[in-house]
Amino acid sequence: MVDDILGETVESNRIYTASSSSSSSSPDNNNKTQQKHNMSSSAASNQRLFIDASTTAPQSASTNNTNNNNTSPQQQQQQEGDTPTSARTQNTSLYADDDSAVSSEVTDDGTNSDPEVPILTRMEVVREEEVLPRNRREWCIVLLAILCILLIAAGVGVGVYFLVRHLTNDDDTDKSVPPPPVVTMSPTGSPTSMPTNGTLPQPMPGLPSDLGGAIQLHVLQQGISNLLSFGEPPDNTTDDIIGTDENTNNDSDEGSKTPQELAIDFLVSKDTLPVEVLDAKNDEGNTDDVFGSTNDKDVLVTRPYLTIDTPAYRVAQRYAALVLYYGTNGNEWLSNNRWLEPGVHECDWVGVTCELVEIPSISLKDALVDPTDLPTTTDSSNMDVTMERMITSIDLPKNNLQGNIPQELVALPYIERLGLWSNELTGQIPNTIGKLSRLSSILLDDNDLSGSIPHELGDLNELTTLFLGLNKDITGRIPNSIHNLFKLQKLGLNDLSLSGPIPKKFGQLSNLTWLDLSKNELSNTLPNELSKVTSLQTLLVNDNELSGSIPESYGERLVNLMRLEVHGNDLTGSVDSSLCELTTSGSLETLVATDCGSNEGGGSMNTISCDCCTSCV
Repeated sequence: MVDDILGETVESNRIYTASSSSSSSSPDNNNKTQQKHNMSSSAASNQRLFIDASTTAPQSASTNNTNNNNTSPQQQQQQEGDTPTSARTQNTSLYADDDSAVSSEVTDDGTNSDPEVPILTRMEVVREEEVLPRNRREWCIVLLAILCILLIAAGVGVGVYFLVRHLTNDDDTDKSVPPPPVVTMSPTGSPTSMPTNGTLPQPMPGLPSDLGGAIQLHVLQQGISNLLSFGEPPDNTTDDIIGTDENTNNDSDEGSKTPQELAIDFLVSKDTLPVEVLDAKNDEGNTDDVFGSTNDKDVLVTRPYLTIDTPAYRVAQRYAALVLYYGTNGNEWLSNNRWLEPGVHECDWVGVTCELVEIPSISLKDALVDPTDLPTTTDSSNMDVTMERMITSIDLPKNNLQGNIPQELVALPYIERLGLWSNELTGQIPNTIGKLSRLSSILLDDNDLSGSIPHELGDLNELTTLFLGLNKDITGRIPNSIHNLFKLQKLGLNDLSLSGPIPKKFGQLSNLTWLDLSKNELSNTLPNELSKVTSLQTLLVNDNELSGSIPESYGERLVNLMRLEVHGNDLTGSVDSSLCELTTSGSLETLVATDCGSNEGGGSMNTISCDCCTSCV
């Protein structure tokens, strides 16, 4: 049965093909159209045949084909015409459930000239058209889609990269967590963050509006004070923060506060005057910055002597002078007249000398905005200036100063003389003194200072007098940087504990008249280079560990020498005749040597033969 059906189906396909070929020559257009329609329907039905069905009954198909070949064309046409359309439809519907594509059984014997008869199956053509774009527009759409995908992938990749980098940085930061910042609260509640690692803080969006917080931040930003000078950070409270309670006078807590904290407390809480007095002094008539204003006429309204609108250099100057007072136990000074009197200019304090000079007019408030752009006092060509009284000298000798020399003296850029000799100062000489470029005299002798001589002193190009003697705890070597002090005239480094040789570069100090290196532990020989300092009048090198002999060039070139003391060393030889001539016809008034062997008629091994010495020790 199946074989019969398959045979009839194939035969029908052949008959429809032959019919299409014969009908193509008919002049009747309607019949031609109908035949094409029937051929298309037959071809579509044949494409739905089972592949298995075509292979299971090859014998039946060949038998039917043989029979059909023996039939005449007229009989084939008769059979085709007798076959109803419904039968053909029913015949093909038997295989409607099959999705396989079978190639057409139509054979091309050269007689089929209709171009609409496909050689390949429709399914294969459709698949080729679905795989590849058919025109330029579709190609552009495909390329645009690929580009969008690549851009999205690149964006995702960049986002992932920065996310991973951010997370990595957070992990690295967590490994070395910095100390918590010190937060200064202003009356308006605006905090300022200050790092505890010693670095200078950067300007914050919420700068302090109170005077105490502004001063503290300013001196930290400019390196005038360091953060450790303000003690330990408070524990989750703001009661003890500098400048929080501006009208509170906590005298009982002064013993536990640092000199820097006490200085700010004074400027904020004690250094106040009635508003009327300040307005009369400043002749401004502006009371906008009044602290503690009230409508009660019986209450005296006051405000700080300095405000955040005061020039920054003036505020820093008063702060530095106060740190000196509190840091050297000022209440025990023998004379502290007018110090700590509210509203009294620091230039009127005892021991302080000032001059009216031009300073940068930038206010304390403006200096906090960009601390790195604070104008220097040495360059006034392109800045706004104002006239102020600035400290040029501090002389407090023999005044019972006790404690360390504060580094805050660096805030006195116009100072020229620092005279604190014959006190009880301790600690090291602060290296910040080397930044006071106008200093011409440093007089710190006869104290209890220790440490080494800071090499930063060699940066003081205006220095003419340097006396550090009588501080037995100062050790180390004489810094070579001192040879840069070309204006130096007097150098006193006596009664210290210095060791090593006398620097040969001392021969470059062409203006030196006084050199006292006595009572140290200096060794090696007397440098011949000292003979180049022809202006030298006093040379004291006694009581050291020097060896060798006195250079002959001393008598030949040091024609202005008035005093020479070389005793208490291991020197040998004899005093050159040129030096002796200076004692008789020259300027040499004092020549002191050890033992003076020839005068004593012999002497020991470590003696100097001197017939013209004025004294033998």
